[in-house]
Amino acid sequence: MQNEEEFNTKTLDLVFAAKNTDKPGAKAHWKLKDVDENLAPAAVEQAMRDLASFDFLVDAKGVQRFGDPIGAAYVVTTKNPLF
Repeated sequence: MQNEEEFNTKTLDLVFAAKNTDKPGAKAHWKLKDVDENLAPAAVEQAMRDLASFDFLVDAKGVQRFGDPIGAAYVVTTKNPLF
């Protein structure tokens, strides 16, 4: 039997305003695995602003994906296998 900790995963969910004009108010997420759990909020926000400024991060239609940062959160997912 494996211990429970082996089934926990942690991601950093970066949430931006989506720039897709077809969906007003939509959000764009960028989820990162294996990140430092001690990141300073100001550093994450600045990194998100930097990402949003890159015009090469586009969707399939060529529309820039990320607008202004909305928020960021660590998300822990626990898997409880049945067998």
